[in-house]
Amino acid sequence: MELENRFVVDLLDAHLEGRTFEFDLDDTFFQKLEGVIDRGTIHAEVTCERADKSFFRFSVHSKGEVVVSCDRCLADLALPIDCVDELRVQLGDEESDDGEVITVLKEDGLIDFSLPIYELIALSMPLKRVHEPGMCDEAMVQHLEQHQATRDGRDESEGDQPMSRDTRWDALRELTENKH
Repeated sequence: MELENRFVVDLLDAHLEGRTFEFDLDDTFFQKLEGVIDRGTIHAEVTCERADKSFFRFSVHSKGEVVVSCDRCLADLALPIDCVDELRVQLGDEESDDGEVITVLKEDGLIDFSLPIYELIALSMPLKRVHEPGMCDEAMVQHLEQHQATRDGRDESEGDQPMSRDTRWDALRELTENKH
């Protein structure tokens, strides 16, 4: 994603410590990144808690709602977001992000917070993103149940009767059964 001025902070600013930057993320922001988040409305506050000549610690508070696809039925799922995280940034000779510290070129001194904020929001979401029981798209759930029945060797059209066994898998079945 290209640098947008609204997300860029100058680390060489002498009055950075204690400053808070506010960023409003909308559907356009999430669509540009093309990640797991389809759309949303998030307000993020980034506060510089500590700043010296080459090391910075930022507190990032993101609050709002994002929309992702349900892992079960693929329908839209709205997730509330309220997370507080810490970003550590340093100035250096080469740009890098080792997961612990983001290194920004010292001659440039500019950091784009768009991707780090997005990643913190994505990491705050649950690993399994599904609707509450009974809230999934009913047509998709029925479609999945039909395919699950076929996979389990049942034929729904025949009143849940076992289907004929596929003998091509017998040799593999014997190998796994003999291991135990």
